Amino acid sequence: MKKQVACFLLLMMQAACIFSQRIDAVWPIGYDCCLAPYFSTADLDFRSGSLLVNPVVRSIDLSTTNVSAADSSGNLLFVSNGAFIFNAANDTMLNGNNLNPGYYRDSYQSGGLNLIQGMLVIPSLTDPNQYILFHSTSDDYINTGISFYLYSTVIDMTLDGGLGGVVSKNNVLFTDSMVPGRITASRHANGRDWWIFVHKVYGGDVFEFLYTPFGFYGPWIQSLGTYRNIGYGHFCFNPQGTKVAYYDAVHGLDVADFDRCTGNFSNQYNLTINDSDHIAGGVAFSSSGRYLYVCNRTHMYQFDTWQSNLDSTKILLGVYDNFVDTAVSLSFPTAFYLPQLAPDNKIYISAINGVRYLHVINYPDSAGLAADFCQHCISLPGFNSFTIPNFPNYLLGADSISLCDTIFNGIEVQQLFSSPIIFPNPASSTVRIYFKTNKKFIVQIYDILGKEILKTEVMENGIEREIDVRTLPNGIYQCMIKEEETSVVHFEKIIVSH
Repeated sequence: MKKQVACFLLLMMQAACIFSQRIDAVWPIGYDCCLAPYFSTADLDFRSGSLLVNPVVRSIDLSTTNVSAADSSGNLLFVSNGAFIFNAANDTMLNGNNLNPGYYRDSYQSGGLNLIQGMLVIPSLTDPNQYILFHSTSDDYINTGISFYLYSTVIDMTLDGGLGGVVSKNNVLFTDSMVPGRITASRHANGRDWWIFVHKVYGGDVFEFLYTPFGFYGPWIQSLGTYRNIGYGHFCFNPQGTKVAYYDAVHGLDVADFDRCTGNFSNQYNLTINDSDHIAGGVAFSSSGRYLYVCNRTHMYQFDTWQSNLDSTKILLGVYDNFVDTAVSLSFPTAFYLPQLAPDNKIYISAINGVRYLHVINYPDSAGLAADFCQHCISLPGFNSFTIPNFPNYLLGADSISLCDTIFNGIEVQQLFSSPIIFPNPASSTVRIYFKTNKKFIVQIYDILGKEILKTEVMENGIEREIDVRTLPNGIYQCMIKEEETSVVHFEKIIVSH
């Protein structure tokens, strides 16, 4: 029975992943600030499985900052440029104005914020009708340009007759000195929670958070080892969530392995890309995760991340061919800017200027020139102002071999959903166990060999127990929690990672 329940739950989670696969099916681009036809908006529509460029009428202008969400059928629900949220009726969403308060937002709100990965949208883990926006701005725009706040904003699609509304806005999640934008995420190995990342400014540290149904936790601080400032830079995970890359043309390329279970980086290394261009920079992985694509303004490279010596695999795929967009009697270079893997498994690259073209890598999982990097091959109905959407891999499910998967662990359904909450997990010093009922519990912790290493009682009316794990070696431990009154037993895994 337990195996059947676990399999059923796993199938349900997989079905949920398939159901949610259309969230990134439509990419809004463009801006409508001036006279047609050069200034117009469009949707890059992947609902059919291949790209369709559809001209649309949309009043919101999109600069670099760009997020959106579509429903399970691929119908666009909302889009945001970092200053406003627009609904499907081409109007400001209910309470969807005045995001990212401050001078920078006030200066750029008409055209949208010009921050790389300035926003990220994650479906709510507690309400299927809600979405969480994680976002930042340039809080000290006049002086240093740095960001002081990581915000969240909650959208509820049941409001305003199904057009959605903002139920809470500009909630401060974290305060520090950060690089504006560069917000990215990867799903936890349990297939439910999300690791979310921002970067400390003027250094190599990364702030890491965990979004769960029980709250937003962190930060944990790790280092990618390379100095980063407020300028250009782009940060992304491979679709499998096992590798991360950060590139800017001045400070080079950081690549690291990532453990979706513990949230830890490892095997960090930096590569210097020696060419003549030190402007802009972007990164994207192929759908298999094997090939990493890195571009600055004028050069596009491929790396094979499955090889031990990454630097030796570097292949120059193309150099900017000096093509310019000659619209409205002006000449706009179509040099390279930000890449993003699309639902059709191609990689699309925006230009560093507002032009009527995108670049494309047609076969990203092919080695070398067979990847087919094609410059200015995607024609648009109007100017696209630098932007490409910022999407994580929403399809990434649970790691079937992960030892930290605490969702599908063979526990009966009624026990699974009444289990105590253990956090933080992984833990480095202490772990807290939160109990949902005021009953008497017995907590026992065993090592991987089944040896009991701790036993403690939590008396009635005690709803929290803190356990010191500083003396325990790194590893995975089994935690058995028994309700003494009912004899119901809960099993959870605790990971110790100092």
